[in-house]
Amino acid sequence: MKPLIYAAALEKGIATSSIWSDTPVAYNRGNNEVWKPLNYGREQYGELSLRQALAYSNNVITVKLLDTVGVPYFVDFAGKVGLPLRAENGLSLALGSDEVTLNELVRAYSPFATGGLRPEPRTIIRIYDRNRRTWTENPPVITPVLSPATAYISTQMLKDVMTYGTAKGLKKFTQLYPAAGKTGTTDDYRDAWFVGYTPGIITGVWLGYDKPKPGGKGFTGGTVAAPIWERFMRQAVTSRPVADFQKPEMVVSVAIDPATGYLAAPDCPDKRDELFIPGTQPTEYCLQHGGEALNPVAMPPVQPEAPEGQPAPEGAQEPIQEEIKE
Repeated sequence: MKPLIYAAALEKGIATSSIWSDTPVAYNRGNNEVWKPLNYGREQYGELSLRQALAYSNNVITVKLLDTVGVPYFVDFAGKVGLPLRAENGLSLALGSDEVTLNELVRAYSPFATGGLRPEPRTIIRIYDRNRRTWTENPPVITPVLSPATAYISTQMLKDVMTYGTAKGLKKFTQLYPAAGKTGTTDDYRDAWFVGYTPGIITGVWLGYDKPKPGGKGFTGGTVAAPIWERFMRQAVTSRPVADFQKPEMVVSVAIDPATGYLAAPDCPDKRDELFIPGTQPTEYCLQHGGEALNPVAMPPVQPEAPEGQPAPEGAQEPIQEEIKE
């Protein structure tokens, strides 16, 4: 679920370089009930850019991001990319509280791989008439649902998942074939997911039991689903030319200090090129390393679904920190 929330944030004008803290926060559900989402393993990273938070599958930052984007906006966004969700689940949607099928999830990831286009699934691609010896094509139905810039930047973020994030075991594969993807692990290790794609093929893997039960410690998307994905994809991509994802002309690339999100100053010890949708890139130099005293990185105002401290939407599952692992 997380990549869709981050893509929705990009569409709202929130930059991948923006810095967020995973300090735990409590949400008041009313009736003296409090929901406090925690990270997988209950660890804390402190301040992370959105790019890093997605690579590490950070739960707390994702919930805060969904709160900023707004649940109604996100549910509408997810519906456009092909994933039907229930708004009544509230902020717990960030951690996978709504059930989806593998087919729905793969369809929702497709716009990332296609530059923003959502293809409808087809079982029959073409039909051959033996009597007339003719083919009848069943053409694809394709709908634009994302800006090409959002699709490309989301893909570049999901590449990090496979190089240093929760699916870093696939790093060698990505060195041969440009690819992006995301792991998923749910309640008591009952479900393990991996959805990944190259420019030509998108594949989803789910492991679990027909009658749900724990798979045991270590039954995670990165440990069991990602290796299956790799074995299949190594065979599937061999007949295709190796190609990288095409960068849209409207994507802006600037050098930043990843620790602050500002433009990299000459004295910044660490610099990296970051991608932005035009208008969201930082315009001031890093304050910590030679920049002038300036306001924080400007982002378009976003109306959250409800002010912090107000009850979360009814239906959010209270013990999410116990139930949802990643």
